[in-house]
Amino acid sequence: MSRVGFGWLAVRDTRCSSDRHVPGGFVNRTDLKNKVAESAGVSAAEADRAIDAVLGAITDALVAGDKVSLPGFGIFETRERAARTGRNPQTGESLDIAASTSAAFKPGAELKRKLAKS
Repeated sequence: MSRVGFGWLAVRDTRCSSDRHVPGGFVNRTDLKNKVAESAGVSAAEADRAIDAVLGAITDALVAGDKVSLPGFGIFETRERAARTGRNPQTGESLDIAASTSAAFKPGAELKRKLAKS
């Protein structure tokens, strides 16, 4: 597994052993924590607590049915899925799928612009 650069954040990519950027890598929590600690000039433990606080606040807002807007980055919101009839692909049998609520993210203009450049 190699570590490759992806903008400001290191990512791990299992498909390549070189030190070049390979689209489709991933950033795990440890990578994110280390980058936040480095960027903010705090310890890794403090960065981890900050990440927990942000994710907790976003989760609490979504559970309450609120949208979370981070200008330039995007909007976290919930979306309702109606009940529907599905089909078991192995047997062809029809089955009822219950209505559900799902978390969704809509990227903001600044994030879209940066992604379009990459």
